[in-house]
Amino acid sequence: MQRIEMIDCVGRKHHSANLENGEFSYAKALNENIQGHKFLDIRFYDEKSKTAVLIETKQRFKPNDKQQLFDYVALERRLSSTIKIVAILANTNDNKIKVWKIVDGKETELDDKKLKSFEEYIDYFKPKNINDKTAVLENTSKLNRLLHDNGIAEKLRSQFVGTCLLALKNGLTYKGLTTSQIIAGIKEVLGTLLEGSVDKADKIVILHENILKDQNVEKIKSENFEKLLEYIEKNIEPYINEASREGHDILSYFFTTFNKYVAREDKNQAFTPNHIAHFMATVAGIYKTSRILDPTCGSGTFLVQAMTQALNDCETDAERNEIKKHQIYGIEFDKNVYGLSTTNMLIHGDGNSNIRCGSCFEKGDWIQQANADVVLMNPPYNASKNQVPENFAKTWGKTSTDPSKGLCFVEFVAGKVNRGRLLTLLPMACAIQTDGVIGNFKKKMLEKHTLDAVFSFPAEMFYPGASAVACCMVFDLGKPHKNGKETFFGYFKDDGFEKRKGVGRVDVRDKWKTIEKEWLDLYEHRTTMAGKSVCRHVEANEEWCAEAYMETDYSTLCDDDFIRKMRDYAAFLVACSNPFKDFCFTTRPLSPNKLQLNTKVWQWFRYDKLFKITGSKTTPKIELEEYGTGMFPYVTTQAVNNGIENFYDYYTEFGNVLTVDSAVLGFCSYQKDNFSASDHVEKLNPLFNMNKYHALFLVTIINMEQYRYSYGRKCSQKKLKISRLKLPATKNAQGEYEPDWQWMEDYIKGLPYSKCL
Repeated sequence: MQRIEMIDCVGRKHHSANLENGEFSYAKALNENIQGHKFLDIRFYDEKSKTAVLIETKQRFKPNDKQQLFDYVALERRLSSTIKIVAILANTNDNKIKVWKIVDGKETELDDKKLKSFEEYIDYFKPKNINDKTAVLENTSKLNRLLHDNGIAEKLRSQFVGTCLLALKNGLTYKGLTTSQIIAGIKEVLGTLLEGSVDKADKIVILHENILKDQNVEKIKSENFEKLLEYIEKNIEPYINEASREGHDILSYFFTTFNKYVAREDKNQAFTPNHIAHFMATVAGIYKTSRILDPTCGSGTFLVQAMTQALNDCETDAERNEIKKHQIYGIEFDKNVYGLSTTNMLIHGDGNSNIRCGSCFEKGDWIQQANADVVLMNPPYNASKNQVPENFAKTWGKTSTDPSKGLCFVEFVAGKVNRGRLLTLLPMACAIQTDGVIGNFKKKMLEKHTLDAVFSFPAEMFYPGASAVACCMVFDLGKPHKNGKETFFGYFKDDGFEKRKGVGRVDVRDKWKTIEKEWLDLYEHRTTMAGKSVCRHVEANEEWCAEAYMETDYSTLCDDDFIRKMRDYAAFLVACSNPFKDFCFTTRPLSPNKLQLNTKVWQWFRYDKLFKITGSKTTPKIELEEYGTGMFPYVTTQAVNNGIENFYDYYTEFGNVLTVDSAVLGFCSYQKDNFSASDHVEKLNPLFNMNKYHALFLVTIINMEQYRYSYGRKCSQKKLKISRLKLPATKNAQGEYEPDWQWMEDYIKGLPYSKCL
């Protein structure tokens, strides 16, 4: 990379004047005679942030180059009194760089591989304990109240703020102007920005006619309009950096915050979180030559992420302009959301040129012409009949929403693109279901395309928007799924984000980057790791999720897990007895001999080799009430009080069995006594001589499997029969492993609370 390219990359607007022979002169700037090194190759400076970026170029690095560079750092500190300096040695032959960050005279060498924008170098000096998303969402929440006070309708707020933000970033003046003058100024900015854009007229209608000409917007008092714009300029705009490689979709934050209280159909808009979009775009493998399509682009999150990753691979303005004008394609059905995507791309430095409004099913030819090789999409999960092809809608019967849960969109787009990679977010139902409409679409996909990977994502990923639980499917297009091809399944449920009231899910502990790296490493190397990932060949009539095939991680199992279960069971026994007569509560162990866990030497056993797995007779509660209260427990699907709701003078099932909830999360409990049961209570009848110590050991282990189950993936008898658990084992006379029941009993007896069992 030559000097002129470096200047373009970092940012010409920050490039310092005061040059001699094309180099920055510290002698001239300081107005004194300087001995030694005084001419720096390239200098950038920003007065507002008090940040300087210094670049010294070399054909090849030598040992004394750093000293020369830091001579310039010393001069820079005299010149500007800045405490924030980025010092760079740049090799013009092989584009290698060495980078140091200097704060208060303290240097830190960074692991940068490429030159970045000046704005990104400014970000290096921001306090790391400040979470930008938290600040943005808090400010957005305050802005929402201002919009409410000024009568702006909920459905207009996202686009209104986005439009104002876009205008402000492009030189809008508003102080001392009337409302009509401000609106005229915004329209003028928009018209200029959309020049040469596809469907310019439609975009102008959405951004101007439907927003700025809204009667409530036109009624805003001049002084209030000025206050709104001032708030946006001071509290929202600083967090948007179009040169950043992060590619945050701030408009999705607006939509989520502003639309909390609108109709449910609008709340079900499942906008992709920025960090998930970044992860998926990275998995896709996006470079400066990539052609990217999002056929259901929403607010444009995937397009922003894809564009910034492609731009990050560029070295010249010509390459960047090519990407923005000819390599980014999007389609959005909803006109209002289409306006958000257009605005979003403009905010992030354009790329809106090839975003169309309409149905992807009606733009099949246009999709083919785009010649995309990367598809990123999050289709509607509950599309109505007017959003899909008529011939498909006719097959729905009485169903009013898409029975394929979005797979019809995926299958159509995959067929039109038929090359490269397609990554899509879909509800877990698409991964779990094996027959019906979903099963048929899964079969169609495998006949023409390869299922490379499926990632199970966090349950509340879209919070506080839609409530759907989603997974990501990765397809290699145009290559039929071969027999024996192993698919990577990732159980990526913990992204480090936490819910915060009024804000949403936030990475408050800065865990995400580490977690994302782990996910990417597991996928890239196709590593099988207990509790995280597994590789397996699957067919269309099988489940496509890690929960079905992955081994449970036993490395975290410890004494406390068993002690907690025993304490809970002891508490249950106290609650259903007279402690002064029938029960002696103590924390003491039954045996002084404490055994040590070593799960590494345990062995795997199938459930159906240990238990006869059956259902129980369903007894309605109203029927039990006729018998009256008694001593026999009524076992339900609840996960508290040992699964027991009450006691009646009636039973249908014999005790000394384990019961499992098959309605929700597969909660397991030990039933010592005879009992009756509600619906969805399965029985594990031991095929060995089970006592209470064995039972509590097994219950602890079995409840580690609850992560596998959800409302969509219930713990059925069929699933239990093919499931496995890991247990202490010993070899029999035939040299075969069998459970070491004596060891399990002795282990439980050596733990606290065992004496009161």
